[in-house]
Amino acid sequence: DHWPHWFSCLIAGGGFRAGTVIGATSGEIPQDQKKDNLNIMSAGSRIAPVDPITIPELYATILARMGINPRREFVTPIGRPMRYADAEPRVDLLTDAAAAGIDAVLS
Repeated sequence: DHWPHWFSCLIAGGGFRAGTVIGATSGEIPQDQKKDNLNIMSAGSRIAPVDPITIPELYATILARMGINPRREFVTPIGRPMRYADAEPRVDLLTDAAAAGIDAVLS
Protein backbone atom coordinates (compact mmCIF):
# COMPACT_ATOMS: atom_id res chain seq x y z
CA ASP A 1 0.00 0.00 0.00
CA HIS A 2 1.14 3.49 -0.76
CA TRP A 3 -0.24 6.44 1.18
CA PRO A 4 0.14 9.58 -0.96
CA HIS A 5 -1.80 11.84 1.42
CA TRP A 6 -0.08 10.89 4.69
CA PHE A 7 3.44 10.20 5.82
CA SER A 8 5.36 9.42 8.95
CA CYS A 9 8.33 11.28 10.31
CA LEU A 10 10.79 10.42 13.06
CA ILE A 11 12.42 13.39 14.78
CA ALA A 12 14.92 13.24 17.62
CA GLY A 13 16.49 16.04 19.63
CA GLY A 14 16.15 19.75 19.01
CA GLY A 15 13.66 20.23 21.82
CA PHE A 16 11.06 17.84 20.41
CA ARG A 17 9.20 15.72 22.96
CA ALA A 18 10.77 12.30 23.44
CA GLY A 19 8.80 9.07 23.14
CA THR A 20 5.70 10.73 21.76
CA VAL A 21 3.46 9.63 18.93
CA ILE A 22 1.35 12.45 17.51
CA GLY A 23 -1.36 11.93 14.93
CA ALA A 24 -2.88 8.80 13.45
CA THR A 25 -4.41 7.48 10.25
CA SER A 26 -6.72 4.59 9.61
CA GLY A 27 -5.12 1.34 8.49
CA GLU A 28 -8.05 0.66 6.22
CA ILE A 29 -9.34 2.15 2.99
CA PRO A 30 -13.03 1.44 2.42
CA GLN A 31 -13.73 -0.87 -0.52
CA ASP A 32 -15.66 1.82 -2.40
CA GLN A 33 -12.51 3.96 -2.47
CA LYS A 34 -10.23 1.33 -4.04
CA LYS A 35 -9.58 1.66 -7.75
CA ASP A 36 -7.83 -0.98 -9.83
CA ASN A 37 -6.23 -2.41 -6.67
CA LEU A 38 -3.99 0.68 -6.47
CA ASN A 39 -5.69 2.05 -3.34
CA ILE A 40 -6.05 5.48 -4.89
CA MET A 41 -8.28 7.71 -2.80
CA SER A 42 -11.11 9.34 -4.70
CA ALA A 43 -11.24 13.13 -4.47
CA GLY A 44 -13.20 14.47 -1.52
CA SER A 45 -13.58 11.11 0.21
CA ARG A 46 -10.32 10.75 2.09
CA ILE A 47 -10.32 9.29 5.56
CA ALA A 48 -9.46 12.16 7.88
CA PRO A 49 -6.31 11.72 9.95
CA VAL A 50 -6.40 12.39 13.68
CA ASP A 51 -4.42 15.45 14.86
CA PRO A 52 -2.62 16.02 11.54
CA ILE A 53 0.57 18.05 11.37
CA THR A 54 1.32 19.73 8.06
CA ILE A 55 4.76 19.96 6.50
CA PRO A 56 4.70 23.79 6.76
CA GLU A 57 3.89 23.48 10.50
CA LEU A 58 6.77 21.08 11.01
CA TYR A 59 9.10 23.33 9.01
CA ALA A 60 7.99 26.42 11.00
CA THR A 61 8.63 24.55 14.25
CA ILE A 62 12.14 23.50 13.19
CA LEU A 63 12.96 27.03 11.99
CA ALA A 64 11.74 28.57 15.24
CA ARG A 65 13.85 26.13 17.27
CA MET A 66 16.86 27.22 15.21
CA GLY A 67 16.13 30.83 16.15
CA ILE A 68 14.77 31.77 12.71
CA ASN A 69 11.41 33.52 12.60
CA PRO A 70 9.30 31.42 10.18
CA ARG A 71 7.12 34.49 9.51
CA ARG A 72 10.08 36.35 8.05
CA GLU A 73 9.73 37.21 4.39
CA PHE A 74 12.30 37.19 1.63
CA VAL A 75 12.06 38.23 -2.00
CA THR A 76 12.64 35.63 -4.71
CA PRO A 77 14.82 36.41 -7.75
CA ILE A 78 11.65 37.24 -9.70
CA GLY A 79 10.56 39.75 -7.07
CA ARG A 80 7.92 37.65 -5.34
CA PRO A 81 7.75 38.03 -1.54
CA MET A 82 7.53 34.71 0.31
CA ARG A 83 7.58 33.60 3.93
CA TYR A 84 10.08 31.06 5.17
CA ALA A 85 7.13 28.97 6.33
CA ASP A 86 3.47 29.60 5.66
CA ALA A 87 2.35 28.19 9.02
CA GLU A 88 2.80 28.67 12.73
CA PRO A 89 5.15 26.53 14.85
CA ARG A 90 3.45 23.66 16.68
CA VAL A 91 4.59 24.16 20.28
CA ASP A 92 2.71 21.00 21.28
CA LEU A 93 5.49 19.05 19.55
CA LEU A 94 8.12 20.54 21.86
CA THR A 95 9.18 20.11 25.46
CA ASP A 96 7.96 22.84 27.79
CA ALA A 97 11.46 24.34 27.99
CA ALA A 98 11.84 24.41 24.19
CA ALA A 99 8.34 25.81 23.66
CA ALA A 100 9.05 28.64 26.11
CA GLY A 101 11.59 30.15 23.72
CA ILE A 102 9.33 30.20 20.65
CA ASP A 103 7.56 33.47 21.53
CA ALA A 104 10.88 35.33 21.63
CA VAL A 105 11.73 34.09 18.12
CA LEU A 106 8.34 35.11 16.73
CA SER A 107 8.42 38.66 18.10
